[in-house]
Amino acid sequence: MALLKKRVEAAGFDTYRYCYPALKRSFHENVSGLEALIRQLLCEKGYERLHLVCHSYGGLVACGLLEAFWQNRAKIRCQIDKCVFLGTPLNGATLVRRLEGTLVLELLTGHSLAPLRRGVPPKPSFTIDSIMVAGTLNIGFGMFFLEDGDGMVAVADTLAPWLSGHFKKKVTHLGLLLSSDVAGIVTHFLSQK
Repeated sequence: MALLKKRVEAAGFDTYRYCYPALKRSFHENVSGLEALIRQLLCEKGYERLHLVCHSYGGLVACGLLEAFWQNRAKIRCQIDKCVFLGTPLNGATLVRRLEGTLVLELLTGHSLAPLRRGVPPKPSFTIDSIMVAGTLNIGFGMFFLEDGDGMVAVADTLAPWLSGHFKKKVTHLGLLLSSDVAGIVTHFLSQK
């Protein structure tokens, strides 16, 4: 996410990356790690408002955090204001369902399999201004299993009625992080009042 981070910083935002071992740690451990980073930023930097920008499985981790955060929002002196999802399989991943029961699926997903299978509830408990950017350049491992997607995640996997906006860009799953057009969508959305 280094290039996207640089572009978001150039638009005037402070940015911090949360790196997590999706294959080795459980979903709940990764959610807890993200929560710890946010609490650390609140203590050290004194932010009152934060935005989340998430790629792929990271968006599911962010949703797990938002569910927990939303239930305790009265106790926390910080607002998570906006969330941007980049190729996050909110409806669960079609690729996971197509590869169900194969060894390759176990190798690709590790501890992230269950969240990738189930996605996010259709009506999550949190309400947050959120957008999705989905890739449509179907080049990658999943291109043999997906009709319309970014090579890993199907466009249909990224749809949710609670999103404020849904954008499609002709990029691959990795290209979502490298595209200047996608970075422009991200920074424009985060800049809006």
